Amino acid sequence: MRFQDSCTLAFCRLGIAGLAPRAPGTWGTALACLMAPVCFLPLGLGWRVLLLMALFAAGGVAAGRAETLLGRKDPGEVVIDELVGVWLVLLPFAHPDFWLIL
Repeated sequence: MRFQDSCTLAFCRLGIAGLAPRAPGTWGTALACLMAPVCFLPLGLGWRVLLLMALFAAGGVAAGRAETLLGRKDPGEVVIDELVGVWLVLLPFAHPDFWLIL
């Protein structure tokens, strides 16, 4: 397998989250929740929207390539969509004073 294909699969799997033997989507969601306060919520609204758009586009292309590489339609180990979904839901809660409210 080419290096580019390995990177594509790693991106789609969110590292090892998609390789979980049971409930890879749940592990992908958990990882997305853990990553959000570090990688997503500190950004300004405009940057968060741009990041979501980029992840949506890149994730769609990468997931299509992963289907080809894995030889299956909608493989369970592709969990990049969970990350985009969780971060999309968290988008309105990322107020600049969010952490002061808690």
